[in-house]
Amino acid sequence: MENVPDEEGPVQEIDDMIDVQGFLLQDCQASSKKLVEQANARTAELRQELEEGKKMLLDALEAEKENLDKDAKATPRAFTISVRCITGPYRGRNFSMDIDAKRHSSCFIGRSTGRKFRPPRGLSMPKDSELSTSHGEIKMETPGKFLFIDLDSTNGTRIDDVELEPNEPYELTISKPIKVEVGAGEYQFTFEQKA
Repeated sequence: MENVPDEEGPVQEIDDMIDVQGFLLQDCQASSKKLVEQANARTAELRQELEEGKKMLLDALEAEKENLDKDAKATPRAFTISVRCITGPYRGRNFSMDIDAKRHSSCFIGRSTGRKFRPPRGLSMPKDSELSTSHGEIKMETPGKFLFIDLDSTNGTRIDDVELEPNEPYELTISKPIKVEVGAGEYQFTFEQKA
């Protein structure tokens, strides 16, 4: 009987043995379980970060609302630009343009009769042959801060005796009337805060 193998031994070994498909299935299940655990942990971290970020944004929004309320009271957001024609083809005439921080933050000046040059959003002066079609732009960069930009006009722009460089914004001092020379005319621009 010594040579007779123990019947439980080989049977036990066969039960412990696993085929390739079974091994891959177990390995895949273990890897999947590990990935799900990692994903759940990362999801919890991201939810925490989201809540912290949400709180920061809401706090910042509240602070910004307070600043906007203060700014709205302190800084005018809409102006009328009165234009008095001193010399040139429009001598003696007066025009006005409206500019505001929300919807119409630019006014255009030129010989063009296009829509953006029509009052109250622009100044169209087709009789001035020295004026370029799209001569210049007055832009409200921020409430209360205005720039004049010469749009690469043929004959240039002078503001308070300063020759402007083409396409270079020039900050306007709106606390007093401004002398603007464009085309064949000289103009006086006065900025008035709207109620």
